[in-house]
Amino acid sequence: MNLLAMKRSMEQIDNPLITVVTVVFNDVQHIEDTILSVVNQTYPNIEYIIIDGGSTDGTIDIIKKYEERIAYWVSEPDKGIYDAMNKGIQKATGEWINFMNAGDLFALNNTISSLFIGMDYQCDVLYGDTVHILTSGRYLHRAEPIYILEHRMPFCHQSCFVKANLLKNIGFNCKYRIAADYDLFYRLYKQGYVFQQVSNTIAVFESIEGLSSVHPELLYREYSEINGKSFQILRIKVKVRNLLKRLMKIFPEGCQHRLSQGYKRIFTAYKKFD
Repeated sequence: MNLLAMKRSMEQIDNPLITVVTVVFNDVQHIEDTILSVVNQTYPNIEYIIIDGGSTDGTIDIIKKYEERIAYWVSEPDKGIYDAMNKGIQKATGEWINFMNAGDLFALNNTISSLFIGMDYQCDVLYGDTVHILTSGRYLHRAEPIYILEHRMPFCHQSCFVKANLLKNIGFNCKYRIAADYDLFYRLYKQGYVFQQVSNTIAVFESIEGLSSVHPELLYREYSEINGKSFQILRIKVKVRNLLKRLMKIFPEGCQHRLSQGYKRIFTAYKKFD
């Protein structure tokens, strides 16, 4: 064994195996950027898994281009994104799992290294900040205190790492089309598992055409079912959100982010009265 190989072997022993799972279906436009974001990570101990839903648009050709860097991949029909994510969980052998789905990116090439090299976390979920890509530009979305889970997601699932043994035991509930990630973290929170917030920016997430953006009322209906909060309050939230969308088309781009942040502050306040 040469010195470089020996050094890499020692690094793998010293640092936990991190499994990154990418779920994709017919997204040839974005899948290569996501793959490169993972395989170019400087962290020495990554297991990369891709679960494809049976793509027919050239996505498979891109995956095959990098299959030497992929620990496991499969292309087969699934029952939706969370079913595919559950498949990835069952194939994972790492200590921690992150989901970086097609179109999502790690913020930097050293993102995982900055989080895990030399660190020994005594937590079950590690989460941080996210850069959101909106039609009006890129904005840093700060993760929030974990008690926000009583009402909604305080972080993006792309910007968190979860202990694999927990995910294998609890998994995503596929009855929720949009909020299965919220349901999973809400259950972990209520069962007393430990969440640790870090100040690192972990992921870049395009939040323009996601299911939660396209179907906000369904999202809040699922939130209400999960946490037992009033759906009527959430219906008002949908109406205000739709009003803000119309206003954001009228106001200059520089004002759009402020409108979005104001909207978030208003509905953080409602938890005091709920």
